[in-house]
Amino acid sequence: MLVYDVIIVGAGLSGLSAAHYLLEQEPDLRVLIVEARDRVGGRLLTQTLDVENAKVHCDLGGQWVSKKQTHIMDMLELLDIGTYKQYTEGSSFIQIKDKVYTYNGIVPWDMSWLGLIELQYHIWRIDGFAKQIDLEKPWEHARAKEWDAITVQAYIDKMWTAQARDMFTLLCLTVCACEPNEISFFCLIVSVTEVGGINAMIDNDDDGAQDSKIEGGAQLVCTKLAERLQKKHVEIVLDSPVQLIENTQSNYQGMFKVTTPQKIYQSKFVVMALSPLLSSRIECKPALPSYRDQFCQRTPMACCIKTVTYFKTAWWRDDKASGTFMTLDVEKYPLTNGMDGTINNSIVGFILGNKARYWSTKTKQERQDAIVVQFAEMYNKSCKFIEEQLIVYEDMDWGMEQYTRGAFDTIFGCGLIVNFKDAITDPIGNLHYAGAETATRWSGYMSGAVEAGERVADEILDKI
Repeated sequence: MLVYDVIIVGAGLSGLSAAHYLLEQEPDLRVLIVEARDRVGGRLLTQTLDVENAKVHCDLGGQWVSKKQTHIMDMLELLDIGTYKQYTEGSSFIQIKDKVYTYNGIVPWDMSWLGLIELQYHIWRIDGFAKQIDLEKPWEHARAKEWDAITVQAYIDKMWTAQARDMFTLLCLTVCACEPNEISFFCLIVSVTEVGGINAMIDNDDDGAQDSKIEGGAQLVCTKLAERLQKKHVEIVLDSPVQLIENTQSNYQGMFKVTTPQKIYQSKFVVMALSPLLSSRIECKPALPSYRDQFCQRTPMACCIKTVTYFKTAWWRDDKASGTFMTLDVEKYPLTNGMDGTINNSIVGFILGNKARYWSTKTKQERQDAIVVQFAEMYNKSCKFIEEQLIVYEDMDWGMEQYTRGAFDTIFGCGLIVNFKDAITDPIGNLHYAGAETATRWSGYMSGAVEAGERVADEILDKI
């Protein structure tokens, strides 16, 4: 039986970061990373595609960063990986039902003034709520129980104007990849607190969440970090889904046995660098405390199909369009939102929430055909023009990924934050939890994944 000091389950950005921070302070630790997939990266996936005889990096998972996301920016500097700005020049489009609006900036200002006033009021109101939250213990806020008892949809339903309701529905879909009736209103407030305001969530520039992209693709961060760790004698085992975690003591303070189809490993500490949903699918003996299991039963993944469409030319730029668009209540089209791919004449798109569940039942070709029609109508072009321009279409249905089961993030429904408090991060003996969901800043983002890895490393080092 192979013995280590720490075994990390999951070679995504959070698991790799945990190993990095452990060895930064204790270079002699014996660390093993066990990964179910045949690659490192988790929800970061960069494929190399042949586009007109040129090799291009296609990000089918997470890809955006900003200067405000300090943990990932520090990691990029460490690994000597550069960034480039998201393309945002020109007009954007929003299609609601059968009408297409053109606008510049974050919201479509040429719509109803009353709707815009109410929209701004609720942005200020929620930003105000968010500033009151203590991210270390958000459930202690005086209104936490009230806010956690209702969905975002319940809050939206009380708005007066259709425009405000539509824009907040799109906010929920584009930021959380779920329908407003699936997520707690308190979860939205906490998420706003974590990033520093609603505008930071949705802005494509000025250090907003979609400010910049990573040179060479986002998965390069994990690839280079894994190479760095292997030089420090960290063993990374791929194609090894963990089936069973056993501990010699009921309080998880004894030695662990970690079983995979190939081997059994032993260690004093185990880190689960997985989403709560995936961690619950690994059998544990003795059984985990009921609060942890009950928590995991209530944490599904959000629903997302990411698309990247490559064209001969950036024809939308010729029409002074930014490539940014949103759609709502347009049942015949797949994409909820998208934006310019910035390089290689491409448009990145997202099929989210209920649409993702529906279009997941269709073939890749059917999704491509529908997106061609969607682009034609939105940009006032013929389908023939779009088809002649199209070179390569690629997409990724994250709900179909066996070792992901959805994206971008975990959905926190009503009552979860208040009733389970910090169950998401609390270690159980020497079993610790990482993953982007466990961060207190930018949770669900790359920066949150790195922060969570650092936190877990500190927890273990304190015990050592």
